[in-house]
Amino acid sequence: MSKDLSHPKFPLIPGIAGGLGPFAHVGFEKRLLELSAERFGADGDADFPEWIVSSVPQVPVRSEALLGKASDPKPFLLRSFRRLERAGADFLCVTCNTAHAFLPAIADEIPLPLIHVAIETVDYVLRHYPSVKRVGLLATTGICRFGLFSQIFAGRGVELVYPPDSEDESDPSNLMERLVMQAIYGPYVDGKRSGGIKTGLIDEGDPSPKELLREAARGLVEQQGAEVVIVACSEISLAMGPEDASVPVVDTMDVLALAVLDLARGERSLQDLPDPDAWPDPKQ
Repeated sequence: MSKDLSHPKFPLIPGIAGGLGPFAHVGFEKRLLELSAERFGADGDADFPEWIVSSVPQVPVRSEALLGKASDPKPFLLRSFRRLERAGADFLCVTCNTAHAFLPAIADEIPLPLIHVAIETVDYVLRHYPSVKRVGLLATTGICRFGLFSQIFAGRGVELVYPPDSEDESDPSNLMERLVMQAIYGPYVDGKRSGGIKTGLIDEGDPSPKELLREAARGLVEQQGAEVVIVACSEISLAMGPEDASVPVVDTMDVLALAVLDLARGERSLQDLPDPDAWPDPKQ
């Protein structure tokens, strides 16, 4: 008789589509471990959940693809999803907020139920801060311009604000570029970005990525009246925490990790995940 190899505490196996970027999904896995210890008292090896990771760092840059400056990431995402299905995952999550903008177009081809990070995050914010009227978002230019989160918040009566943005990346008033995108990817050097959190830099530099993001958050609160700040980029998650803003900070990767654990543990049903028809589509 074959031995039952299923996990007694976490019957479902998450599949993590990572490599977007490489440091980000490692940070997400670390958060899964920390939350398992905090919520369930996990301390020995067998107390932690199983999961499967597909790291595909060669996926074209999602924010640039949304702006027409990079090739299509969808084939790479689908390859990662199918690999996770073959490896035995029961459901999927993606450790890149911007990648979710491409999912509606391939929804019929995604082989397993998928947690949508934007929907989960909006639900979390309104559940924990029900009186909030204005929310600040720290995310890539693509996410902000194409309305991945604003589509959902608008239907809930909440205004979403971002750092000032413009088509001219050299415009000093373009704080999206100067504070957020440079923190993530580094500044342009000879026509190519260099440095930033994507290369593992967080506290290095003058100013450092962490300092840039703190300034961006401060502007959302003090100039635009944000009552809550959402960290909606898995690179920003590596550099910014609750102590870096004067209002509550909600990190999408924390929200995603909580959802992963609830589903893996069986405390939430896969049937409760929103249907792909409900996923926000930036083209709409």
